[in-house]
Amino acid sequence: MSFAKWWLLMCVLVVTPAWAQIPLNSVKVVGSDPAILKFPVSATFDVYGIVPGTQTIRTTGTDRWPAVAIDETGNPVQSGTLWVFLNVNGQWYATGAERLRPNQLNGTKPQGSPTNLIGDGWLYDVNRWGPMAHYNPAPGEHVGLMVVAGSTRSDNQTPVKERTNVIEVLWPGANGANPVTVVWSEGSEPLPDPTPVPTPPPSPPVPPSDDLASIRAKLEQISTQLQGIGDIKIDLIRIEGEVKDIGTSLEAHRTASRSLRDQVFGFLKNSKTIAVVVGILAGKFVIPGS
Repeated sequence: MSFAKWWLLMCVLVVTPAWAQIPLNSVKVVGSDPAILKFPVSATFDVYGIVPGTQTIRTTGTDRWPAVAIDETGNPVQSGTLWVFLNVNGQWYATGAERLRPNQLNGTKPQGSPTNLIGDGWLYDVNRWGPMAHYNPAPGEHVGLMVVAGSTRSDNQTPVKERTNVIEVLWPGANGANPVTVVWSEGSEPLPDPTPVPTPPPSPPVPPSDDLASIRAKLEQISTQLQGIGDIKIDLIRIEGEVKDIGTSLEAHRTASRSLRDQVFGFLKNSKTIAVVVGILAGKFVIPGS
């Protein structure tokens, strides 16, 4: 693959959002009855929130679900079970995780911290929940949730075979969120992940060896040119010094010429010199001893 095609592929991967949708047909159920995933969706999971100390659930259509007994007293105290879906090592798993009383299908329930609520608070027994046991999703990880009628946490009491839709959420951090962010709801089109992880740009390609040789030759050429410029600078400095020397000599000659001129003018201005010159010109001056 050429570099241009590879770069185009990387750009497509960067700008294409991750799509959220739990593949319900390939989910493995552990600790509960797999047939529960085939129950008809007769209610709606509207809101889920979890903050340290409190879990919030809002559903529509679950008020008609009858409560069932879960202990020897025979008192009907549980109307639904919160299921959780986790992606462990690339495989989606699901199980009944938390019991819900009638008022908790549309209300709040005391819970622990979001950081260890699922793996340590709900799914603590590896014999029942296998790969889901002790698995605590990281902040931003995709987690699935739904509510099923009756008691389906490690048992199978379903007076009505009904459930809510599955919602896929981004698991919050230690501070929690109410509501959490929903990225997909069963029966609807998948939504873009609101927090896609940016893909770092690829490293620039390494030039072939012949290109490296060409670059090296150009660098050597530039170095030679720079060295030549340095030599020219030295020559200019030398020439500048010689010009200064010539200027100094010319100034000395001008000074000597001015001095000679002054001496000649001084000689000619002398009265005796003038008399001699006049006598010579008049033919009357006789040089003594001639």
